[in-house]
Amino acid sequence: MTEEGGSQRVKYDTKNHFTVLTQMHGSVWPAVMPHCILNTLNICGIIYLDRYRGIDISYSDKGHTFMSMIVSFLVVTRSSIAYSRFMESRSHLATVMKSCRELIQYAVTFTRYDTTETTTKWRYSLARKTIVLLRSVVSVLEFETTGEHVWKNKVLDKREKRALTDAVGEDNFRSPMILAMFLRTTIASNVEFMDEPLHVSRELRLYS
Repeated sequence: MTEEGGSQRVKYDTKNHFTVLTQMHGSVWPAVMPHCILNTLNICGIIYLDRYRGIDISYSDKGHTFMSMIVSFLVVTRSSIAYSRFMESRSHLATVMKSCRELIQYAVTFTRYDTTETTTKWRYSLARKTIVLLRSVVSVLEFETTGEHVWKNKVLDKREKRALTDAVGEDNFRSPMILAMFLRTTIASNVEFMDEPLHVSRELRLYS
């Protein structure tokens, strides 16, 4: 346990189950241990009286049957919650992919009659920024498995990697927000690349 800025923060290694189970700070052991000791002493007393004194003060196991039903209900509930969160995350990711696809489709549709070199360069930059943003979102989701930070992805160029490391540091999950800002900046730069910039309604459509 470390102290930062007057507040205490618990740190532990999730790969070492033994340390997680036996740690005292930040765990439920201080609250649970007295009850465990009391229950153990109670059982030892019952066994001693039954074997050596002939006094049977044991109780029915129906309570354990009832408890098993409650535990089963809680396990099913937790599984349902975990599955619901997974499906919600999957739905959000599908929405992100759909939005990226529609963004490029609208950009191509709105500028289909402008075939100048500068406009073509703008469309390419917009498509690339969209792909980089989508790939960064996937990298964030894969971070727990791969351990690879977004700014180490080969899709990013040197300028983007430097911007991410300067802006977010070790906070990997903020990277997509920075790349989303780059994407909006690219949309706004159409006035610099096109002889006839996008109409405000079309530009707002791309922002949305």
